[in-house]
Amino acid sequence: MSSFGAYDVAGNVKEWCSNEGRDGKRYILGGAWNETSYMFLDQDAQSPWNRLSTYGFRCVKYSSSPPPATATGPLLDAFRDYSREKPVSGDVFAIYRRLYTYDKTPLNAAIESADETQESWRREKITFDAPYGQERVTSYLFIPKKGKPPYHTVLYFPGSGVIGLQSFQNESNWAYNFLVESGRAVMFPIYKGTFERSDDLKSDSPAETSLYRDHLLIWAKELGRSIDYLETRDDIDTDKLAYYGVSWGGSLMQLPAVENRLKMNMLVGSGSYFTKAFPKWIRSTSSRG
Repeated sequence: MSSFGAYDVAGNVKEWCSNEGRDGKRYILGGAWNETSYMFLDQDAQSPWNRLSTYGFRCVKYSSSPPPATATGPLLDAFRDYSREKPVSGDVFAIYRRLYTYDKTPLNAAIESADETQESWRREKITFDAPYGQERVTSYLFIPKKGKPPYHTVLYFPGSGVIGLQSFQNESNWAYNFLVESGRAVMFPIYKGTFERSDDLKSDSPAETSLYRDHLLIWAKELGRSIDYLETRDDIDTDKLAYYGVSWGGSLMQLPAVENRLKMNMLVGSGSYFTKAFPKWIRSTSSRG
């Protein structure tokens, strides 16, 4: 089922649409069998002359009259020239940054379980109080079996494919297992709107305005709260913390920008959205890449 409640729009091929995009391209939607799962929801436009084995179309018989021209006409997606964007001042950024602060209330942390079955690491399931409401945040800490504590630690934010997944057990570890095998610890918070904490969030698009904005503020607090927990452990070197965002996680540059305890940022497969969202800001200076 799609995020709009329509069934059977995903299949083995992605399907051409009549809508034209920019530069003469045509929309081709639904994702193919060999693409990542988020392409089921994400838009794509390709040259109408392309012929791939995973490109197809759907035959339709209209029950009454054809759809209006506005439904089949051109759809010009958002475009943004970042070379022309103007950074905000340090004072304005400080105001934005205060939106991401939270009260340092007791964590009431607990190690719920520990898994020793993997050869390279021990995985602990940890819960602690969220800095909002009455919720508990779940986080998985992967502790390497090689090397010696205190461990350098990486805080991971995954790609958008986790939106809609119902269980962390379905998550592949390909994106971060090499870090643990190199002797570093990895902390994987279950951010609000993902896995078992799924809610009304349906996509990684900032165009969802207030809903997405509210989640962004929460994610920053959950990231900070995770660091608060790491600071309670003697086996973690909290002077050597890194943020590691892949795809969607890499595009969320606001998170490491507002967290000073991170000493390194790794943004992999990332990019900046063409769609403008609220709040609209760019940091003018940064000590991190």
